Amino acid sequence: MQPDPAEVSDPTLDLIDRGLKNRPEILETNIDLLNREISRKAARNALLPSLSLVDSMEAQGLQGSEPSFHRDVPNVPTDLGGGWRTAFNNSSPDYFVGSI
Repeated sequence: MQPDPAEVSDPTLDLIDRGLKNRPEILETNIDLLNREISRKAARNALLPSLSLVDSMEAQGLQGSEPSFHRDVPNVPTDLGGGWRTAFNNSSPDYFVGSI
């Protein structure tokens, strides 16, 4: 009984097939195609709209009297220590919420 010609492997064809699979320029081309696909996806994502939200909370230190008033404003300390206390006890916070 003779072997099936499809099952018989020709060493020359195996060498040619292995040589085609291991060609460095084909491997480099495949890497280049992969890099181009990544660049295309990055460029497409860069075209999509974006939204950035920001928020802020700050403590304000109030001190001193307002010169335009003829009398001192109540509950506002007039010394430096009082200004530091109002900055760190959160008695006059400043809030901000917005988008860029």
